[in-house]
Amino acid sequence: MTYNQIPLHRHQGMTAHIEEDSYRVLFAPEGSEHSALLFDQYRNELSALQPPKDRSEQKRTVTSYFVLTDGCNLSCEYCDVLGPSGKRRAGTTMSWETAEKGLEILTTRLENEPDLHAQITFFGGEPVLAWGLIERICDYIECHPLADRIAKMLVTNGTLIDRYRAQYLSRHHVYVVVSLDGGMEVNDSMRPGSFASVERGMDMLREVMPGKFGISCTVGSHNAHRLSDELRFLNHRFEPLSIGLNIYHYQIDGTSPIDMDHQEMSKALVDAFRVARQEGIAIYQFIGILKAFAGQYRNRDYCPACVDKLLFTPSGNVGRCETLINEPGFTVPLAEIESHILPEHLDWTKFTPEHEPECRNCATRWICPGSCAYDMYVTTGNPAGVDRRRCQFHTELLTEMLDLLFEGSTHVSPEKVYIPDGNSFFHVVGGMQTVFPPDTIWIVSLSNVTESNLAAT
Repeated sequence: MTYNQIPLHRHQGMTAHIEEDSYRVLFAPEGSEHSALLFDQYRNELSALQPPKDRSEQKRTVTSYFVLTDGCNLSCEYCDVLGPSGKRRAGTTMSWETAEKGLEILTTRLENEPDLHAQITFFGGEPVLAWGLIERICDYIECHPLADRIAKMLVTNGTLIDRYRAQYLSRHHVYVVVSLDGGMEVNDSMRPGSFASVERGMDMLREVMPGKFGISCTVGSHNAHRLSDELRFLNHRFEPLSIGLNIYHYQIDGTSPIDMDHQEMSKALVDAFRVARQEGIAIYQFIGILKAFAGQYRNRDYCPACVDKLLFTPSGNVGRCETLINEPGFTVPLAEIESHILPEHLDWTKFTPEHEPECRNCATRWICPGSCAYDMYVTTGNPAGVDRRRCQFHTELLTEMLDLLFEGSTHVSPEKVYIPDGNSFFHVVGGMQTVFPPDTIWIVSLSNVTESNLAAT
């Protein structure tokens, strides 16, 4: 059995001892006996307070991205999909023949795998520029016998959402994610002149489909210094179901106009975590981490491109990642795909933490979903490896969560050994929303986190 030890930050002199695989935890003063001896000594207490939890498999989901166009009506300086505004080429719109072939590949796989579900994401550029194609794909899906196993999501900048489109998306059960980085000053510094139009679109979504849309916020040097305030603003102003906090991606040349110090980035995100759990703001990335931590199992909420994803491009190719659709070698012609399988050189499942030597003995692997293969490729030339930004953030977040876990624990021996129970783990969740409607698309792979399913039985 392997054990990890992590000194606490806020409770100096105390160390968390973690048993890998079971992820049982106890706390003891620094200099205490070896972890294995402690776990053996308190075996009965651990069995009573941290019994095995239900780890039944969640439903299997395949992700299909339809990049409807690589054209966009904005000129966001940090865009990792289209590149810097001054270097973009004219946009191409996907043909119906490409979309139909992609849908056929997806539905054929669903027919062959009865336990499989699918998530279709309309992506761009700005996919609403190809609105007619969105309607046609929705019609195709809803007329298919397996429609109840296919969820739909739209990722948009929100500027073109009017009443008709909002009503259509609501009526056809399309979950909407709008890109917005904060209030006008912060957002428009990198997404020039867009806030007012996005605000109108968001207000329409709020009116027509309340609680059925989310916000995607890119975190970088333009907003990290005031991230918690911007998070509060977005949550109170628009009342989204969730907010995604996404560490900025690099552009294809390995640089970014919103690049920043890794330590400052980590601090901003940990501070945002504190605000979210205190004020009840649902943060997409944090919910997956909380579920793994509170459920005491390894977080495998990996990037879909490294799990099970096909991406269909406007030019009729197929690949894994939307940020590499124009890079030679990262897509193949649609005609070469006879099933939901890409050539071996596009197999990204080998870029998860299980396959990364540096991650294998890392305690943070408990909650860390791994690096971004795209970011690693554009900065090092190799999709494998460890992204230090994400590594540092998840390491610091795990220590924060262990501090919170300790604060909810009670000691069980004169030696001041503390063993948390299910209520202690739920204390870490705090006020963050963790219960969602069953049809919430962005949490399709996650079960709800409740106090009852964490308590000892």
